[in-house]
Amino acid sequence: MSQEEGRPQGRSYEKTFVVRAPLEAVWRAITEGEELAKWFCQNAECTPGVGGYQTVDWGGGMVGTQDITAWDAPHYFRAEARREEQAARGMELPEGVAYATEWYLESDGDITRVRMVQSGFGEGPAWDGEYDGTYKGWDLFHQNLVFYLENYAGQSARSIVLMGSSPDGAEAAWSTFFGPQGLCASGSVAGLSAGDLLDITASTGDRLVGKVRIADPAHRSFHAVIDSHSGVFNVEFPEWNGAAFVWASLLCFGQDEAAMIALEGRLQEMMAGLFPMPVDPAAIPCGPEEASG
Repeated sequence: MSQEEGRPQGRSYEKTFVVRAPLEAVWRAITEGEELAKWFCQNAECTPGVGGYQTVDWGGGMVGTQDITAWDAPHYFRAEARREEQAARGMELPEGVAYATEWYLESDGDITRVRMVQSGFGEGPAWDGEYDGTYKGWDLFHQNLVFYLENYAGQSARSIVLMGSSPDGAEAAWSTFFGPQGLCASGSVAGLSAGDLLDITASTGDRLVGKVRIADPAHRSFHAVIDSHSGVFNVEFPEWNGAAFVWASLLCFGQDEAAMIALEGRLQEMMAGLFPMPVDPAAIPCGPEEASG
C-alpha cells in the first residue's frame, strides 16, 4: 500500500527485488544524481527532501522531472511527474491523481529489500502503452541497479546511448542493427538465449564479449553483461505510428574516459549510417524505462 493511502491513485503496480548491498548504498543509488547516472540514465540532477526534485536525462533529448512529495530517509520517498510534462505527451490525468513513483527500502542483514510502486496511470491507449512498457522496462533498470551495486559500487561509470529511427518497422531495424554494417560484422546474435556466450565485433572494429541476459527477437529485446567493457548492454526497438525506434545503451564501469569517448564517437557514426532518419524525442511515446513495451 502507498503511504499516501487516502489519495486517488489510478492504476498501479509494484515491483520487489533484493540487492546484496547496504541499505545506505541503495538509498544513494536512487536519490543522488551521480548515482542514478550509473544505472538509470546518462545524467541526473537531484535535490533531496520534500520540495526537491529529480531531473533525469536519458540522452537524445529525452528528459523528465519528478517532484519529491514525501521523504523518510533512508527508507521511503515518493516523486510525482510534473503534470505539464505529462500533458505535453498527451497523457493528462484527472485532478487529484498524480503519476508517481514510490520507493520502499528495508535492511535485512547484508541485503536490502526494495519495493517500488508506480501509480497514477490513466485510461486510454497512451496510458495503456505507458503501463505495459514501464512494467517491463523497470525490470531492466532494476537489473542494472543490482548489477552496479553488487559488482562495481563506487566506481566511475559512463553510459553510451545510441538512438535511431526506421520507417520499416522493428523487425527490419533489428536486422539492420545486428547486421554486418552494424554490431555483427563478425559473430551473430541469432539463436542466442539467456546464459549463452556473446562474442561479436561491430563494423567499427569494436569487440563485445560477455553473457546474454535476454535475447528475444520476437519482442525486439536484447540485453547482455559485457565482460570486455565491465558493463551491461541493453537494446530495445519500440514501435509507434508505423515507425521503429532503436534505443541502445552500453553502460560501462571503471573504464578509461578517453577510450570511452572515442568508442562513443565510433558507435554514433555507425548509427548515423544505419539509421539516417532523424529521431524526434517528442515523437517517442515513452522514455527508456518503457522501451521494452
